[in-house]
Amino acid sequence: MRIINVRFKNLNSLVGSWSIDFTDPAYTSDGIFAITGPTGAGKTTILDAICLALYGYTPRLNRITKNNNEIMSRLTGDCFAEVCFETQSGRYRCQWSQHRARNKADGALQPYKHELSYADSGEIIESRPSEVLSKIEAITGMDYQRFTRSMLLAQGGFAAFLQAPPHERAPILEQITGTEIYSQISIKVHQRRAEEARELERLKEKAAGIRLLADEVKQELQAELEKKLALESQLAERRDKVRQAKLWLEGIARQEEELKRLHARHMELEQQAKAFQPQLENLNKARRAKELEGDYTRIAGKRDEQEKELTELAENQARLPAVEKAREDATISRNSAKDQLFAAQQKQQQEMLLIKAVRELDIKIDQKNQQVKSLLQAIAESEQTLNEAQSSIADIELLLEQYRSGLVEIQQYLDNNAIDVRLVEDLAAVRQIFEACKDVDSQYKAAQDKLSKDYRRIKQFEAEHEKLNANYEKIALQTRELTGKHELIREAIETLLEGRELDDWRHALDDLKDRKNNLEKLGQSQNIIDVTRNALQEAAGKRERLQTAQAALIQAIQQGESRKLQLDTEVNYLEVELDLLKRIQSLEEQRAYLQDGQPCPLCGSTHHPYAEGNVPQPNETEARLKKARSEQKNLTDKLANMRIKQAENAKDLQQLDDNEATLKLTLDRESRISSDLIKSLHIVVTGDKLAEAISREMEKVEAQLNKCSQLITAVEQKRKEEQMSLREMEEFQKSLADAEKKLSDCRHNLDIAQNQYSLTKEQCQSLQKQCDQTLKQARILVEQYGVDDLSVDNLNIVLENLTQRRDKWQTKLGEKATQEKLINAQEIELTKKQTLHQKLGEELRNKQRNLEAEQVDLNRLIAERHSLYADKNPDDEEKRMMARLQDLQEGFEKANDSLHAAEQELKSLGERIAAQTASTQARAQELAPLEQAFQARLTRLGFTDEADYLDSRLDEAEYIRLQDEADKLAKAQLETSALIQDKTHALTIERERNITDQPYSVVKNELSEMETAVGNIQQEIGAIKQRLEEDEQARRGQLELQKRIELQTRELSRWDNLHQLIGSADGKRYRNFAQRLTFQTMIAYANQQLAKMTDRYLLTIDDSESLGLNVIDNYQAGEIRSTKNLSGGECFIVSLALALGLSSMASHNVQIDSFFLDEGFGSLDEYALDTALETLASLHQDGKLIGVISHVPAIKERIGTQIEVIPQTGGCSIIKGPGCEIIN
Repeated sequence: MRIINVRFKNLNSLVGSWSIDFTDPAYTSDGIFAITGPTGAGKTTILDAICLALYGYTPRLNRITKNNNEIMSRLTGDCFAEVCFETQSGRYRCQWSQHRARNKADGALQPYKHELSYADSGEIIESRPSEVLSKIEAITGMDYQRFTRSMLLAQGGFAAFLQAPPHERAPILEQITGTEIYSQISIKVHQRRAEEARELERLKEKAAGIRLLADEVKQELQAELEKKLALESQLAERRDKVRQAKLWLEGIARQEEELKRLHARHMELEQQAKAFQPQLENLNKARRAKELEGDYTRIAGKRDEQEKELTELAENQARLPAVEKAREDATISRNSAKDQLFAAQQKQQQEMLLIKAVRELDIKIDQKNQQVKSLLQAIAESEQTLNEAQSSIADIELLLEQYRSGLVEIQQYLDNNAIDVRLVEDLAAVRQIFEACKDVDSQYKAAQDKLSKDYRRIKQFEAEHEKLNANYEKIALQTRELTGKHELIREAIETLLEGRELDDWRHALDDLKDRKNNLEKLGQSQNIIDVTRNALQEAAGKRERLQTAQAALIQAIQQGESRKLQLDTEVNYLEVELDLLKRIQSLEEQRAYLQDGQPCPLCGSTHHPYAEGNVPQPNETEARLKKARSEQKNLTDKLANMRIKQAENAKDLQQLDDNEATLKLTLDRESRISSDLIKSLHIVVTGDKLAEAISREMEKVEAQLNKCSQLITAVEQKRKEEQMSLREMEEFQKSLADAEKKLSDCRHNLDIAQNQYSLTKEQCQSLQKQCDQTLKQARILVEQYGVDDLSVDNLNIVLENLTQRRDKWQTKLGEKATQEKLINAQEIELTKKQTLHQKLGEELRNKQRNLEAEQVDLNRLIAERHSLYADKNPDDEEKRMMARLQDLQEGFEKANDSLHAAEQELKSLGERIAAQTASTQARAQELAPLEQAFQARLTRLGFTDEADYLDSRLDEAEYIRLQDEADKLAKAQLETSALIQDKTHALTIERERNITDQPYSVVKNELSEMETAVGNIQQEIGAIKQRLEEDEQARRGQLELQKRIELQTRELSRWDNLHQLIGSADGKRYRNFAQRLTFQTMIAYANQQLAKMTDRYLLTIDDSESLGLNVIDNYQAGEIRSTKNLSGGECFIVSLALALGLSSMASHNVQIDSFFLDEGFGSLDEYALDTALETLASLHQDGKLIGVISHVPAIKERIGTQIEVIPQTGGCSIIKGPGCEIIN
């Protein structure tokens, strides 16, 4: 894998968008480059950008999320990182970006974006952040951890590893190689084995705590349940009978109350009918009036039409003179408009000839005006140009005088400061030595700051070591105290058990519970026996009553069926009679036209008895039919109810037989159960004293139960305390191991800090000496320019002063040449302007002469036009005449239309008058016979005249109201009478049932007692079922626990085996084993890398100490040397080989061609540094590109290709170097 280029924006101190192209020839030719800059400038941010673009992580900040982004530059609203890389499968581009709301610095962070694409085509491979990481791992073959170990070489960590004592190497190697997972696995295995063991113990204790019913007890409970179920059935049957009697008594009372209410309602309806009699007579009169409604409506319509049309005829005849006058006026107006239109057309033709001549003169005048205007504009432009030329000549002459004066001043400065000409060549050397002074001084100050930080770090580690040591002692003391507490709890448990096992106490408790259950069963069995005997006595009485009621029902059904046949015959006869009566009534209207002695058109008879008013009415027949049908329906319903009741009685008798058999079985079973329980409980008392003996025995058993239960509860509580104490001991033992590890790590860090302090102190002394030498050379160089006082503090001031002098000298030389060029240019320009001035004056005079001639012609045309048409506008005059002509034309057309309309109206009015006259005459002839016939019908229906008829009519709403009120009243009387008859009959039948002769209060109390008895027996049944169900659940739970115990035993065996191999409380067992294998593999890879750099050394494992390492020196006849005796350069080569070996091991089969080294150069002397850089440069033979991140000055001198990170004001930095550019 090779990094092609990196692009990023607003990361840490590198504000703005930047790009670094690693394909630049400067990188490919050397194979090594340096990233330089002061501490904190942002050198490592370049590596952060690569990691962020690929994985969304950085080595210093871990993962960036929506709620946390500390890498985005301050006061910016967005950031991104993009890397283009190449693998064997192709070139890819991966980009990570995030922005704040509205890209404002104070906006809320938005979700980040992560995208992977092909670098050449731009095709998107994956844009979902959750999937990009897996795609990156698939393409590169590395996750984030392997990538950082492969590309970011841990040379400095291996250097510390080589110098560390044996007991401190394991944590260092664990941190470098990332093998801390093995310690975690070892600890987790230890913890998991303990958890599985506790789980097995918990399951066993839970299984031991389950108590099951004995088989005999379970059988007794089942038998007892069957007895109580039978008794419950008998009690429920008796309760239902009492409830039925209660309901029967309540129903009798309700029916009596209802019958009383109906009689009162019947009397009320009779009073209402008497009060309604006057309104009923009005209603009958309105009914007769309704028969004439059609004839009266027809006559009234004809009368209204006649009156309306006569009114319209009179109005039309009155309008006729006015319409004739309007037609004459319209004729006069049309003729006048026609004459005015003709005169206006004649005048227009004469005026148009004059307008044409005036328009031709106006065109000539406009043309002349344009010519004069153009000449005036040209003369003004020429005068302006002439004045500008004159002004330019004066300006040039003044400018020439200024340029010549300035040239004299410049020449005087150059003569007075001739020494500054040497600064043009020497200033670069001065700047270089000044920069060297400042770099050395900056390094010296940085070294002093680092020395102070190292000292504070030593003090910090010493304080932390003391604190951790005190914590270790405290945890050790607490562990010992917990051990003592655990022993005290165990002794308390032994004291409570009194030398017996807890299971013995539990068995004793179960025996007591079983005896208590048997005593309860015995009491319940005696209760069931008493209740069952009472139920059998009640069942015998109920059987007798049901048989009597069944015989009475059979006789009643036979009588009802006979009566129903009679009613069916009567209903059929009445329906035929009613149909005949309705036919006679339907011919009433035709009978009104019959005359004595004239034959009937239907039957031919000359005698018409029904026409004289003797028509039979159907009201009496309808009433008889309605009564017969009502009785028929009631009898049908009554027969159905009796048959239902007959079936119910048969079912009750069958149920009674079944219940008696069940009760007898229950009585036998409960008697046997009671006898068996008395024997098993060894109770010798029987008869009346049995209940007292059971109560005494129950009190004794309950006392023993309480004592046993309290002891078991106390022991179980102590057991829980014991388990909690054991878990606390394990947790403190783990904390003790952690404290020991932290103490060891702190001691190791303290040793490293002390070594680093010594190295930094030596570096400060060396830098102080180098600073004095460089400053002395700088003073010698600047003495010739008059600089006497030179120090590190005023280097920038002196350099700025010399730079200004050099720049001013160069500026003056440039100004001199510029002034000379300007003088020559202005002299040439002056000559051109003078020539142009003369030419412009002659052109102006010619244009003035042409203007005078054009103005003479224009005045002549204007005078001719004024004499012909004055100041009038031809277009306006033409429009005015056309408008006048148009108005006259429209007036003529309007007058003509008015005449036509008047003629049409006169014609239409005459036609309407003639039609209305004929229509009214015809309608008058039609009305006469209609009114005569209507008067005859009024007389036949009993009305004196038309006024009497109109008084008898009612409006529709009033008619409907009275009709409804009469119908409702008649219907209510009929329904009330029927209900009284039905309720009286139903009450008689209901009383005949004679379900009970007891009063209501006695029946109600008896029902309450029965419901209480049934509830009690049901509670007892529920208790027995609950015990059986709990026992069944316990049995299922015990089987399930046995299976779980077997599975847990096998699971614990697996973890025991694994614990024997790799488990330990502190994680050392598996860590040491895994690190040994990792160390061997890493050394094999390291020797491959070491062979590429030098043939002198070979690494080998030192078996005499843990993680020991030796070096075979091939130049010393294969002598084996300890890594502790290596020089600085040799140590760097070995640690670099180990780092490259770790990189190869981490990257597996992926070829890594880009590396970065971010540590390890600060403590090297010049010889060791040269050796290290030669070693790194040798990697270029394999096509590797090495990036060295350092602020050491010697790195800048020895590595030509550099990326400089330069701090700017405001905490920002910029990048300079090959392939580096800012993106706008």
